Amino acid sequence: MKVTMMGMAVLGSALLCGAVTIKYRDGHAMVCDVLAKDDTNLIVRTIKGVQTNTWRQLTPESIKTVYPELFERLKQQARDRQQQQLDDMKAKGMILVGGKWVDKKVAALAALARVKLNVITTESVGKYSEVERNKDGSKLKRPKYGVLKIKLDALDKTRSYTLRVQYTLFTKQVDSKEIKEVDKDMEKKETILKKDTHFMEIRTTPADEYKDVVRGVRGVYTDEQKIDIQGWDINIWLGKTLIFEQTHGSKPVYHHVTQW
Repeated sequence: MKVTMMGMAVLGSALLCGAVTIKYRDGHAMVCDVLAKDDTNLIVRTIKGVQTNTWRQLTPESIKTVYPELFERLKQQARDRQQQQLDDMKAKGMILVGGKWVDKKVAALAALARVKLNVITTESVGKYSEVERNKDGSKLKRPKYGVLKIKLDALDKTRSYTLRVQYTLFTKQVDSKEIKEVDKDMEKKETILKKDTHFMEIRTTPADEYKDVVRGVRGVYTDEQKIDIQGWDINIWLGKTLIFEQTHGSKPVYHHVTQW
């Protein structure tokens, strides 16, 4: 009995001299000598005898300590699998959102649903300036602009957007039936750089209003040729998605976003 105990003590002392500590995934640890290893198993000697372990039983830290070459290969294989999964999911039109794979189009539309859009059409009139004068009076003109105001709110401020607007303004001179198109299918673009709100204002090419001022024996006579704005054609895209459209003579339609 004494001999056996002495032998175990000597073995334990030998193990401690050149031993390593390996940790298992279940939480326990063990001091041992490494006898052999390959890409599948680790064979060790402990106080209780020879033991074979698979690498899957051990923690990554223990694999790195005992067999660093295998650890690097396994790490690279994991990176390759992760990249392959990423490529496969992207090929299927999927993206990662909150740690889950979802359809890219569905995710984009869900994000758009949180965006608020406000579109206002109005007009702006400049001051009269004289363009012609004679002995009886003068001719004056002033510019009249169509004004389009676009405001976006609740954008994702971690990303950037392209805002594209296509528009046509319809005008008519008072007492005339002829409707004219101003800036037909004109386009304006702006880049929204990582912010949650954005304001865009567009002024059309001016339509000129005229006023004749005639001075005679009976006083001053004024004849105005005013311009009325009849409506707009408007299309607005956020990225590649149409989010707003309005046709001359019809009500505006909001797509995917929230009317604000």
